[in-house]
Amino acid sequence: MLTGKTSRMKTHTTPLSLILLFCFLIFGTGEMNSVKAQQKDNGKSLPEATKAGQNEKALEATWELTEMDGEAVDELFPEKHPTIEFKVKENQVAGFAGCNQFRGQLILDEAYMKIVGVVATKKACPVLDEEEEFLAILQEIGQYDVTGNELSLWSGGQLLLKFRKTK
Repeated sequence: MLTGKTSRMKTHTTPLSLILLFCFLIFGTGEMNSVKAQQKDNGKSLPEATKAGQNEKALEATWELTEMDGEAVDELFPEKHPTIEFKVKENQVAGFAGCNQFRGQLILDEAYMKIVGVVATKKACPVLDEEEEFLAILQEIGQYDVTGNELSLWSGGQLLLKFRKTK
């Protein structure tokens, strides 16, 4: 008698499992297409090189900010542009945020990048709001792409920061 209940239970569970799997596949695919469509609409899609991974050694340099969230850096930081230096072997970043010096920890895994624990000096200056925005954006980064002397930092398929290699 007990085996009969187990058999009926399995019979009812299997169709339910298939329905759940089917729904997951439909909604999962829809979400992926939605993200791709959003990237396409923005006109900014994550480069294929980043998706496949790339050489972390290309980051080992000092980079000067050229664009922040779609705006030219000359308008945001008229006197001196922010810079960032990646020390991949030490898992560290350091730089100049427009007014103050900063540093933080670097987490890299192929094309994945995360900058955490950012601390900065606290000197007052005219571009303090822009500097705070720059430091906040740095901590949102999820992916990176190095193409020649250009570094692009992305989050969720959106290009947030662009840099030019200085040395």
